[in-house]
Amino acid sequence: MANIDPIELEVFTTIFSSITSEMGAVFKRAAGSSNLQERCDYSCAIFDKNCRIVTMEGDSPLHLGPVSLSVKEAVNSLRLQPGDVAILNDPYAGGSHLHGMTMISALYEGNQKAPEYFLAVRTHYLDTGGLPPLAVPLDAEVFQEGVIIPPIKLYAGGTLNRTLLQMILYNSRIPRKAESDLAVQLEALRLGENRVCGLLKDKGSDMVGSYSSALRSRTENLIKRIVERIPDGTYSAEDLLDDDGSDRSSRGNTIALKVKLTIKGSDLTVDFTGTSPQVESSLNTVIAVTTSAVCYILNCIRPEGESLLCSLPPSVRIVAPEGSIVNASFPAAVNAGSIETSQRITDLLLKAFASSLPDEIPAAGGGSCNSVAVIGIRPETGRPFSYHESIGSGCGGGPLGPGKSACRPHLANTFNTSIEILEHFYPFRIGEFHLRDKSGGPGKNPGGEGLVRSYEATVDNTEIRILAERRRTSPFGLKGGRVGKKGADALIPEKGSKRKLKGKDSVILSRGDRVVIETPGGGGWGKSR
Repeated sequence: MANIDPIELEVFTTIFSSITSEMGAVFKRAAGSSNLQERCDYSCAIFDKNCRIVTMEGDSPLHLGPVSLSVKEAVNSLRLQPGDVAILNDPYAGGSHLHGMTMISALYEGNQKAPEYFLAVRTHYLDTGGLPPLAVPLDAEVFQEGVIIPPIKLYAGGTLNRTLLQMILYNSRIPRKAESDLAVQLEALRLGENRVCGLLKDKGSDMVGSYSSALRSRTENLIKRIVERIPDGTYSAEDLLDDDGSDRSSRGNTIALKVKLTIKGSDLTVDFTGTSPQVESSLNTVIAVTTSAVCYILNCIRPEGESLLCSLPPSVRIVAPEGSIVNASFPAAVNAGSIETSQRITDLLLKAFASSLPDEIPAAGGGSCNSVAVIGIRPETGRPFSYHESIGSGCGGGPLGPGKSACRPHLANTFNTSIEILEHFYPFRIGEFHLRDKSGGPGKNPGGEGLVRSYEATVDNTEIRILAERRRTSPFGLKGGRVGKKGADALIPEKGSKRKLKGKDSVILSRGDRVVIETPGGGGWGKSR
């Protein structure tokens, strides 16, 4: 490290980041799925030979922990050679849920016998078999959620494993779209390989290796500095999930989230002991997702202008009891947990850190991805269609100002699909889409407003499924700020009376029927004057 030039280090930081950014641009140019092209639901990363992050690009902080663990699982399970591409989605092997598909390749330089770098691309495929998206009641076992792919070679020495590809496509209801997205994901990976090879040729492996190691060391030191500035002590927080999405939910079953932060110097222990056991629904999370939430919160409280990659150093220890909702044991279902419980874990950590950094931490955001799936059969072709999206909500107010409105706070950071594109490709309409007035919690700096979005069926037998949180519990305020407004969902038939829906619900629409989603507002920060 003594020979590291700080200016050259910044140059390498930009070079590595530009490579992963260019990999991501492949999806924007070529992906056929709106989830990838419009919503940018992907992450691209470069790892060193010890499977430690060099750089990572993408709009989904949820991928921070799982991609690292997926690479380690693939490297430990397979001897990756030049031309090999591993693929996996197993949440118990570093994934987050079965819709998250990761491709990994190893980069060799010259005649080296061991790889110098690994590249990974993770994307979301909304149909990997199993029950249709957001099935209600929620799945009880991971087997119901789709086909499980352990680390396996999709390409071996450059030769496609056609049997594996056919198996994946046969488990998709829309195989042509899945095949197209897989091809684009592979191209993004190949582009990254070419760019890293060019960098090694231009700068030399020794220099590239030294500066990639320096990037990792800088990240570890930054995390230690972040923790060191927090006063030593123990800080706790508790929260409740709305329900587990089962028929038992109406009887008031309680799902508790608890955390205790212990800080001593640069050492941080994040202890989830006391959190509820895993449930018989898919609201469970695997340890990779819980790790992502911890990584994300540390990223939020880093010094302004610093760059933080998230390979956690040994000084950060996570205690998550096995078999709990934050560290589920196989074969628990985990699909809803990766998108909903992950948000609530983030809220929980914010609440705990607010005790130690009261003038820096914002109030709770909407606390939900507000996921909606629209499923049906196209009458003109008889073929199925399936669309899934998440809807923004309000961010919590904070010490720097009011919370932003109509955002996807924290781990749910993806873009919208434009209404014009959505209505062109799918047989339903967006009836209204606007801010939800007065949904943000009052305060010196009020919470941001949620959204109102409605879906109108244009063909009979259209099914709409909802997976959402914060319908029973409100996003909390801080420093005297008030809570944000809870979310609400309703069915408005073309003929008939309006009916309230649950946060985890499913309805069949006739032509002209509408479902209206009202998302939560953020909590307020500080007492109103």
